[in-house]
Amino acid sequence: MVTVIPRSIKKTWDAWNIRGLLLFSLSLQALLILVSPYRKATKKSFVIFLVWSGYLLADWAANFAVGLISDSQSDQLSSKFPKNNDLLAFWAPFLLLHLGGPDTITALALEDNELWLRHMLGLISQAVATLYVFAQSLPNGLWIPTMLMFIAGVIKYAERTRALFLASLDRFRDSLLSEPDPGLNYAKLMEEYGSKKENNLPTQIIYIPKPDEQTKFANNTISLSDVQVVQKAYSYFKIFRRLVVDLIFSFRERDQSRYFFQQLKPEDALRVIEVELNFIYEVLYTKVQVIQSAIGYIFRALALAAILSSVGVFHYRIKKKGVYHALDVRITYTLLLGAIALDFIALFMLIFSDWTLATLELIDVDDDSVRERKRNSRRMKLKRWVVSIFGVFLRCKNPHWRPSKCMENHEVQHHVLATPILFRRWSGSVSGHNLIRYCLKGGPKTVHDFTGWTRVCIGKIAQCTGIALLLKWFRETVHPNAIKPIIEGLLKPMASKIHDFWKGVSRPVGETVDLIGLTIRRWMAQRPWSSRVADAISKSVWYIGNLRWNPIDLLGLQDILDSLRYVSIDRLTFELWRFIFTELKEKSEYAADRETAKRIAASRGEWIPMDRKLMRYVTDVEYDESLLLWHIATELLYNDDRDKFTSATPPDQQTNHNSGSGSLPKNEKSDEKWKERDFEEYDYREFSKMLSDYMIYLLIMQPTMMSAVAGIGKIRFRDTCAEAKRFFTRRRLGARDQEKACDQILGVNTDVEPVYLKGDECKSVLFDACILAKMLRELEKEGKEKKWELLSRMWVELLSYAAFHCRANTHAQQLSKGGELITFVWLLMVHFGLGEQFQIKEAHARAILVVDKQWIN
Repeated sequence: MVTVIPRSIKKTWDAWNIRGLLLFSLSLQALLILVSPYRKATKKSFVIFLVWSGYLLADWAANFAVGLISDSQSDQLSSKFPKNNDLLAFWAPFLLLHLGGPDTITALALEDNELWLRHMLGLISQAVATLYVFAQSLPNGLWIPTMLMFIAGVIKYAERTRALFLASLDRFRDSLLSEPDPGLNYAKLMEEYGSKKENNLPTQIIYIPKPDEQTKFANNTISLSDVQVVQKAYSYFKIFRRLVVDLIFSFRERDQSRYFFQQLKPEDALRVIEVELNFIYEVLYTKVQVIQSAIGYIFRALALAAILSSVGVFHYRIKKKGVYHALDVRITYTLLLGAIALDFIALFMLIFSDWTLATLELIDVDDDSVRERKRNSRRMKLKRWVVSIFGVFLRCKNPHWRPSKCMENHEVQHHVLATPILFRRWSGSVSGHNLIRYCLKGGPKTVHDFTGWTRVCIGKIAQCTGIALLLKWFRETVHPNAIKPIIEGLLKPMASKIHDFWKGVSRPVGETVDLIGLTIRRWMAQRPWSSRVADAISKSVWYIGNLRWNPIDLLGLQDILDSLRYVSIDRLTFELWRFIFTELKEKSEYAADRETAKRIAASRGEWIPMDRKLMRYVTDVEYDESLLLWHIATELLYNDDRDKFTSATPPDQQTNHNSGSGSLPKNEKSDEKWKERDFEEYDYREFSKMLSDYMIYLLIMQPTMMSAVAGIGKIRFRDTCAEAKRFFTRRRLGARDQEKACDQILGVNTDVEPVYLKGDECKSVLFDACILAKMLRELEKEGKEKKWELLSRMWVELLSYAAFHCRANTHAQQLSKGGELITFVWLLMVHFGLGEQFQIKEAHARAILVVDKQWIN
């Protein structure tokens, strides 16, 4: 009988299968609790892949190990490390504990919450399997620590199942519904009214509305402390979490939110929304709903106490009975200490989370009157002490704005969001996809020359150790021409030796390969089936070589490869956020009623004053066509104006390193070419570029988010790309010819509109966008439009239109993948009262039955 697997490998597997899987499962738990919080803070594919693989492998490893333990109890094979039934039974509850998962992740995607019933069945089946393993081991000398670990494992797995249940959309919606409101007792009131009328008593019904807050308009600006940011975000989270399940709000809630956000600075508004979205993320994807309750605290303390007690009892039993193998004892201690470490890490994260601070009443500590009145109060001292401790962590989590030079002109700086990944609540990035660059097969480019925190830390270390000074001296002292002969002197002898070596071995290697090939051919010639195998292989090779479709397309990997190769990732700038905030704030001042608010939110350019010639590119086309038209026009004009913004040298700018300052002071002695309006125009140009590429990224790379407005956007994009590639191929333009390509597109004669020549079958908009770009350029020359200001405002309109129409659950889905700027715009619009979610027009009223000047309610 032929043995496929060698006996030595089988013996190794039998000895290490359970032990290896236990340690592997523990390592996966450590990976998930440490890495999974950062999936909301980055869009890096590597981090997302780590979380994805760890999440899927963790359940598989635990389930597989339980099965192996159950099987090995009845069939003990002799090996170098014999297994012990007592320890096997003690190991099984650890796997139940691992199936409960860490607090930082319960669901990989929003759809996983809907599978809570499957996890409940898994809890029951795994608990039964663990009890079966324990029953098989009786009498068991470790039955006490085994049962303690079993209790902890059941609690952890039940926590995960309940967290999934509470985050499922149906249950989440039900939990947010208020108590049923029967309204006015109509039958009783009308009975009283009828009886009074029958008795000919003078009776009337008076309708008295309840007092409601009048709409206010904010004329002042307020600043929020770190504690107030968290607590305000928590109060609005409790109201606006209903957005996720499409519930409605009252106009009272709308007016309160609108008035508050109109008073905020842009950076404070970003901080509040950032924390608010973080609350939504943790409710949907972690165990926070289960833990942040009185019952949750009790069961968590019980689980931790059970684990600690299990360690003590196990240590006592091991010292009393030395019958267990030393390796298995070490593995058991590793599992116990790993469980304790994971629990204490989770406890640390729980204590210093936003939830802990949000549930404490600490806002009044900044009130001078309260401070004077309760200065000697122990409660106030305790509050100040708590605030001082939490303040350190909150300052680390605050958005950090760092000056960063623009790629085109290094003298111009913007403040980019550069919060370290350890403290981020979202990725803080703005992705981009450019049609012209994609058709030229050019690599991704960013607007800002951003230096990551890793390079910054390395630079600081180099400065502290003197390496930076040494490198600076080397660059300034040693001429490049002096280094070249040294490098050549080192490389030439090495290359010569490699050449001589290959010359000596190439012939023997070739003869050996030929001999192996001849041997294989002779061996196959003696087998009658070899000709059929060779024929099948040749046909398969021919078929694969003549496929009409790319195998990458067949595997569905083209979009993934395109995102890795062509998508750029830039940092959100304070200037861009302030511009978006200001635009939406101005709109909110006109949204006095529901109809106006809905009309403003649904606009995609109608509220921007512009020349009548441009309106047909806004109102007479579909949204996806409008996106492509304005994107290509923006790109053409961006490259057309490149010389204007790179030839002149702007003044040196003083940078402000304070978090959230966002100011860019200009030097008073500036070059005449760079006046205030030139800086504003440069900013508008960069805003337009970033938002233009970002909207195309959403349209093509995030079709789920844009499904409500995308239409046939993918078809238009493909047709436009096909026409652009044909145009570039005829002119032999490559990846480095982006500026030249834009110039040549603008140089095409467009006296006759493309639709009259090619009809409506082709959906390409390349030269329609060229006409739009030329029109914008001419209008600016005539002094009728400021094209970059118009374009930047237009892109904010298109962005807010998409944010308004995106489904709420798609915004929630993106929170687990680093978050998107469009989600922040969506929530900011809601806070400004721009949307259709506000449908309860006024509070309940009182109906009063008046009889002879006496009121009967």
